[in-house]
Amino acid sequence: MVFHSSDHLPPHVHVRKPGHWEIRADLMQTTGDRLVYRAVWPKQGPGPLARDQRRIRKVVAENRGELLEEWDRKVCPR
Repeated sequence: MVFHSSDHLPPHVHVRKPGHWEIRADLMQTTGDRLVYRAVWPKQGPGPLARDQRRIRKVVAENRGELLEEWDRKVCPR
């Protein structure tokens, strides 16, 4: 998971599986039950497997506060 320093809203984190896919997981809309994401690479294709999606959902849902603080520090400093 990475944040790009000059990224755009809405708050999101880039999640990569090198050689397979990269997605932008929405930090506000993703829950423990639902992963809201957009494919970065490849634009079309299978994307994350169900087990990968479960892991990503869990990490985002359980760490949303910390991830949003990091977003504010690294992407949208005030």
